[in-house]
Amino acid sequence: MKGKRSKRLSVFLGALLCFVMVIGLLPTKALAEGGSSAAEPVMEASQEETEDQADKEEEATEPTAAPIITPTAASSEGTEEPSAVPATTNTNTPEAETDKKSQENSLDEASPKKAPANPKQNSGVKGDSADNPVTTTEELAAAVSAAETGDTIYLGKGHFSLYNQKADAKNKNLTFIGSGIASTFWGIGAETPDPEHFGTEFNGDYSFDSRYNAGGKGNLTDTTIKWQNMTLQSGGSNINYLGFIGIGHTIVENCVVNGGTNYWGYQDSIFRNTTFNNTADYVMWTNTGTAYTFDGCIFNVAGKTLNVYRDSVSSYGSTLTVNLNNCTINSTKPNKSVLNIKDQGDNPCGWDFVINVNGNIAVSGLNANSRTCSRLFQVYNDKNTGTVKHYATVNINGTPVWKDGARAVDHNFDGITGGSYTDGTEGAGSAQYTDGYKDNAFDTSTSEWFTNADGSSYRTITKICRYCGYAETSKEEKPAAPKQWEYSKSKMATNLDEHFQSNVSLTLPSSEQQLTTEICFVLDGSSYSNTGESALKMLSSLKEAVAESGAKIQVDIVGFKQIAYDDGSYDLATQYDEIAKAFQKKHSHGTNMHAGLLLAKEVLARDTSIPDSRKYMILISDGDSYLYCKNGDYTTPYSRSFIPAASAGGQAYGGFYDEAWYKPSAPYGTNVGRPKTNDVMAWDRYLKDIADRNAESNGDSYEYIWNYYDHLWENKTPEEVSADGFKTMPTGNAITGENTRQASNIDMAYLYAASAYSELAQKYNCCALQAQSLNTADGGKSAFMGYLNNVGNGGTVDFRTIRNDIVYYLDAGSTVEDYMGYSEGNYNFNLDAPSSMVIVVKDADGKQKTYNAVKISENKYGFKPVADSGNPDSGEDTAYSYVAEYFPGDRQKTEHLVWTINVPVTNFEHVSLNYTLKLENPKTEPGTYGQYDANGSQNYDGLFTNGKAVLNPVDSKGQTGAPEEFAKPTVSYTVPATITYTDGVEKEEIFADQEYKAEIGQKTPPFEGTPVRDGYTFKGWAPSVADTVAGNVKYTAVWEKIAETPGINPTPTDSGKPASPAPTGSIKPASPAKPAVPVKTAVTAQTAGTSPKTGDSSSLMLWMLLFAAAAAGTIGICVYARKKKNIK
Repeated sequence: MKGKRSKRLSVFLGALLCFVMVIGLLPTKALAEGGSSAAEPVMEASQEETEDQADKEEEATEPTAAPIITPTAASSEGTEEPSAVPATTNTNTPEAETDKKSQENSLDEASPKKAPANPKQNSGVKGDSADNPVTTTEELAAAVSAAETGDTIYLGKGHFSLYNQKADAKNKNLTFIGSGIASTFWGIGAETPDPEHFGTEFNGDYSFDSRYNAGGKGNLTDTTIKWQNMTLQSGGSNINYLGFIGIGHTIVENCVVNGGTNYWGYQDSIFRNTTFNNTADYVMWTNTGTAYTFDGCIFNVAGKTLNVYRDSVSSYGSTLTVNLNNCTINSTKPNKSVLNIKDQGDNPCGWDFVINVNGNIAVSGLNANSRTCSRLFQVYNDKNTGTVKHYATVNINGTPVWKDGARAVDHNFDGITGGSYTDGTEGAGSAQYTDGYKDNAFDTSTSEWFTNADGSSYRTITKICRYCGYAETSKEEKPAAPKQWEYSKSKMATNLDEHFQSNVSLTLPSSEQQLTTEICFVLDGSSYSNTGESALKMLSSLKEAVAESGAKIQVDIVGFKQIAYDDGSYDLATQYDEIAKAFQKKHSHGTNMHAGLLLAKEVLARDTSIPDSRKYMILISDGDSYLYCKNGDYTTPYSRSFIPAASAGGQAYGGFYDEAWYKPSAPYGTNVGRPKTNDVMAWDRYLKDIADRNAESNGDSYEYIWNYYDHLWENKTPEEVSADGFKTMPTGNAITGENTRQASNIDMAYLYAASAYSELAQKYNCCALQAQSLNTADGGKSAFMGYLNNVGNGGTVDFRTIRNDIVYYLDAGSTVEDYMGYSEGNYNFNLDAPSSMVIVVKDADGKQKTYNAVKISENKYGFKPVADSGNPDSGEDTAYSYVAEYFPGDRQKTEHLVWTINVPVTNFEHVSLNYTLKLENPKTEPGTYGQYDANGSQNYDGLFTNGKAVLNPVDSKGQTGAPEEFAKPTVSYTVPATITYTDGVEKEEIFADQEYKAEIGQKTPPFEGTPVRDGYTFKGWAPSVADTVAGNVKYTAVWEKIAETPGINPTPTDSGKPASPAPTGSIKPASPAKPAVPVKTAVTAQTAGTSPKTGDSSSLMLWMLLFAAAAAGTIGICVYARKKKNIK
C-alpha cells in the first residue's frame, strides 16, 4: 500500500514538474509567434516583397493567352509557313491596332486581301482572284488578253513578264496584285537587253503602249496601270532606258523596284511605299511624263538616285514636277545629291523643273553638293551666262529655296516650317536647307585686330562652308579704351598736425614724374634723306632747350624698307653725332610702313620708367607702302599679286605696280575707292571696305612671303616664281567675267599701317610728316600721310610745332580751380593765411626756387615777376608768371582759389602752388576720423582736403583741352579718450585723481600706486577696469569698512586637537552630479511586437510564479525521498 502511495506521489510530482515546465515554455512560444526569439530571428517580408509576391500570385491566376497565327512573307526559297506569335487575347490595345495596320501595309504581304470577283473576267482564265492567281507568264498573258479595262489580275509565286508575249493589253486600265515582294517578280522589258538598243527605249516593254490605235490616235490620257505587292525587276542593274512604253498613268504600290528604269507614265507616275534598289546607276531617269510622285519610298543606292532630266518635248506640257514626300535615301557612296537636276545645257527642249520636297526626309551616305550646298538636290551644268533661262525651282515644305540658278534664301536660312530633314550627320541642327548651315560645317578664321582712327577696334570673322565655299563674314568690335595718360599733375597734402593744419601743394607736371622724354623716329628708307635734315635741326634745338634743366631726351631710330630695322637708342645731350649718322643708314629694297610702326611700338614699350605722356613717335615717309606683316612680326614681309605666274618673272610681282592688273581699289561695283584727300571719315570707310573685301574673297589664302628683291630683278621662269610661294589672285568670276571684290597688296599695306598707327596714337604722342619720295615717278601719297596725322595729332604739323609740343607742357592761359574740402555736418577746411601761399619751381636736378606771394589786390596774389612785363607794381596780373586769387565765399562749400598760369610750363621742371589748410571745429568725441592718403591714390572716402581741383589746360598750340581733375588727398586725426581714477569719497581726499589720455583700442593705462584708506579695505574699481580703451571713462574706488571683531577662545575637539580654522576664501562648490547618460535600447522591427519587455510586470510575475512552483516541486521530492529512506 505504501509502495502504491509512493508511486502515485512520484507520478503526481512528475506531472506537476512537467506542467511547470510547459508553463515555462509558454513565453518562449508567445515570443516566437510575436516575431522572433533572440536565438532564432525570424525575418518579416518587406512591403515591396509582399506586393511583388501578390503580383506573382495574381499573374499565376490569369489564363494563358493562346498564340495568334499571323501569316509571314515567303522566304527566299519560296516556302510559306504560318508562324505562331504569342500574344495576349486583348486585341483592342493601340499596340494591337498598330500591329494590324503594319501587317496590312506590309510590302511583303503573304496573303493579300481578296477583291471582289471580276464579273467581266472570263471565269475560265486564271488571275481572277487571290485564290486563283496566275502562276506562269503564259497564264499572265492570257489573263491580260481576256481582261477588260478596270479589271484586277492576281499573280502568285513566280517570275512574270509581258515583254514580247503579244498580250492584248493596250488601251486598258489594269491592276496587278502580286502575292508578295519575295514571291512575285515582274521583269521590266528585255530580260537580256539588246546592246544595239542601249540608250533608247527599244529594250523597254511595249505591251501597254496605248499611244496609237487603228485610227492613228491613242487613248493615252485614259490608260492607268497599277502594280501592287511584287518586285519589279529591270533587265540589269547597270542597264538604263528600260521601262513601260506608252502608258498614260502608272501607279506602283507596296513594291520593290530593282535596277534602273527610264519609262513610266507618259503623263504622271506615282510610287507609294516602294523600295528602289540600284547600286550601279540611277534608280530612275525621268524621261516621260510631267509629274513624278514618291510617297513613303526607300532608295538604296550607291551615289546616284533620281536623274531629273528631259531631252524631248511632250504634248502634255513643258513643266516637270517631282514630288518627294516622306522618303528615305540610303547610299553606300557619296557621289551625288538625291535629285540630280539636268538644267540648261542638258535641257535642250526648255523644260521647267519644279521640285517639291515634303514631309520627313532622311538621307545617309551622300555628300552635300558644292553648288547647292544640299544633299537633297543639285543643279547640273548651269553655265550662268546671263542670257540663258534658269529652269529649276526647288521647294522644301512649301518654301522656295532655289530659283533662277541660285539660292532663293540665305545660306543660314532656318525658316522652313513643317516636316523634318535628317542628313546622317551627328549633331546636325534642325535646318532643312542648307546642309552646310545644318551641319555647322564651317572653317572659321579671324583677322588681326584693326584699330580705327577713334581708337575703337575690330576684327573680321570669316566662316567658309566646307561644302559649297560660301563665305560669311562678321565683325567683332571693341570700343576705344580710355587713353592711358592725361596731363601730368598731382596734389599732395600732409596729415593734420596738432593744430589741425595741413600743407597742400598743386604741382605741374606731377611732382612724382621723371623729367625724361623719349622720341622715336620711324624713317622711310626710300624718302627720308631730305626730311632728315629738318629732323636733325629740331633735335639740335631740343638739345639746347634742356641743357640748363638737367632733363633727359632719349632718341630712338627705326628704319624700314621691306622689313623694319632697329638703328639704336641715344641720349640727345651726349650722342647727337651718333643720331645724325643713324639718320643716314640705308637698308634693302621694298616699302613696308607697317613693319616700321610695329617695331616703334616695341621700342616705345621698353622703358616703363618714362610715362607714356612723355613719349613721342614721329613717322617720316612719302606715304607709299605695298608690303605688310602678320602677327606682329616686323621681320617677315608679305604681299599678294594679280600677275599670272607666267608674266611675273620679269616684273616686281607683289610690288607697287602689281595692282595695275586689276585695280581693285577703283569703285568697281560696291568697292570703296581709295581717297584722294586726308578726310578721316573717307579713309575709315575705305579701310573697313578693304577688311570686308579681304574676308569675302578669302584673300589671306593668296598672300605669300615677299622676297622678289632678293633676286636682284633677274628674270625668272614661272616655275622659279612659284617656287618662292607666289600665288595669283583671281581678278573676277571666271563664268560671268565680272570683277570680284578683292583687296590688293597696296590695300592691305594701308589697312595694316593705318591700324598700327592708330593703336600707337591711342597711347603716345604721334605725328606723321610727309616727305618727297626718292622715286619721283611714284609721286607719294600725301593723302594717306595727312589722314594719319589727323588721327594722331588733330592737324597738320611741322618740326617747329613738334618741338614746342615736346618742350612745353602747358601754355599760358591754363588755370587750376581748387575748392576747399567741405562736408556738411562732418568737416570744413579753410584756407589759412592766403598771403602765406608760395610758388616753388624745381628742375630735373632737384634745384628749386621759391617765390613768395605779392599782394595785387584784395585776396589776389602774384608770384615770380615777368622780366619784360614792365613795372611789377603796376598791379596787372600779367606782370607775374603766376597769379592766385582767393574766393572766401561762404567759407564752406563755395570757398576756393584760382591759380592762373601766365607763362608756358615746360616738360623739364615742376611748378608747385603751396598753401596751408586748417580744419575748423574738429570733433571732440574720442575716436579716429578719416584715413590719410597723401596724394589721393588710394581713393579713400574720408576727409578730403579739397572738394575738387580741376586743371583747365591750354596746349603748346594754343588749343584748350577738356578739364581734368586732380586726385584728392585725404587726411585724418585722432581724438584721444580720457581715463580718470578717483577715490569716490565726499568731503575727503584719500588720493588725488589720476587722469590719462589714450586712443580708442589702446591698452587701458593702470592706476599708479595702491589705493589705501584707514579703516577700510580697497575692494577694486567701479566699473571694473577694461583691458582696452573704449571711450571716456571714470573709475571710482570701492571701499569696505573693517569691522571690530572680539577675541574667541577655540573649543578643543574630541581628539584634543584644536579645530581647523574656517576657510577665508570662497568655498569651492561641490562638483555637480554628472548627468545621466541615456541608455539606448536596441529594439528590432521583429521584436517590437509581442516580445516581453523590461519593466513588463505581468511577465515578471509569471516567471516568479513559475520559479516558486518549480522550487516547491523540488523541495517536495527531496522531502519525500528522505522520508522514504527513513522508513526503510
